[in-house]
Amino acid sequence: MSELIVVAYDTPANAEAARYELFGMAKEYLVEIADAVIATADNDRNIKLDQMVNMWTVGATGGAFWGAMPESW
Repeated sequence: MSELIVVAYDTPANAEAARYELFGMAKEYLVEIADAVIATADNDRNIKLDQMVNMWTVGATGGAFWGAMPESW
């Protein structure tokens, strides 16, 4: 079952430190992570997402895989 967990930090640096610790726990098999995103907003309220998993790359890789499969399968 997938869950979305949101945690707010005062600075992007604190969020990055927490994400680093989270991935350390994942290496020890304490948690399972599909992605960890840091969202920041500037003064004009423009939002920037810093994702660990690039969804464009995942989609392109999947498309290339299925496109390479022979039609006889």
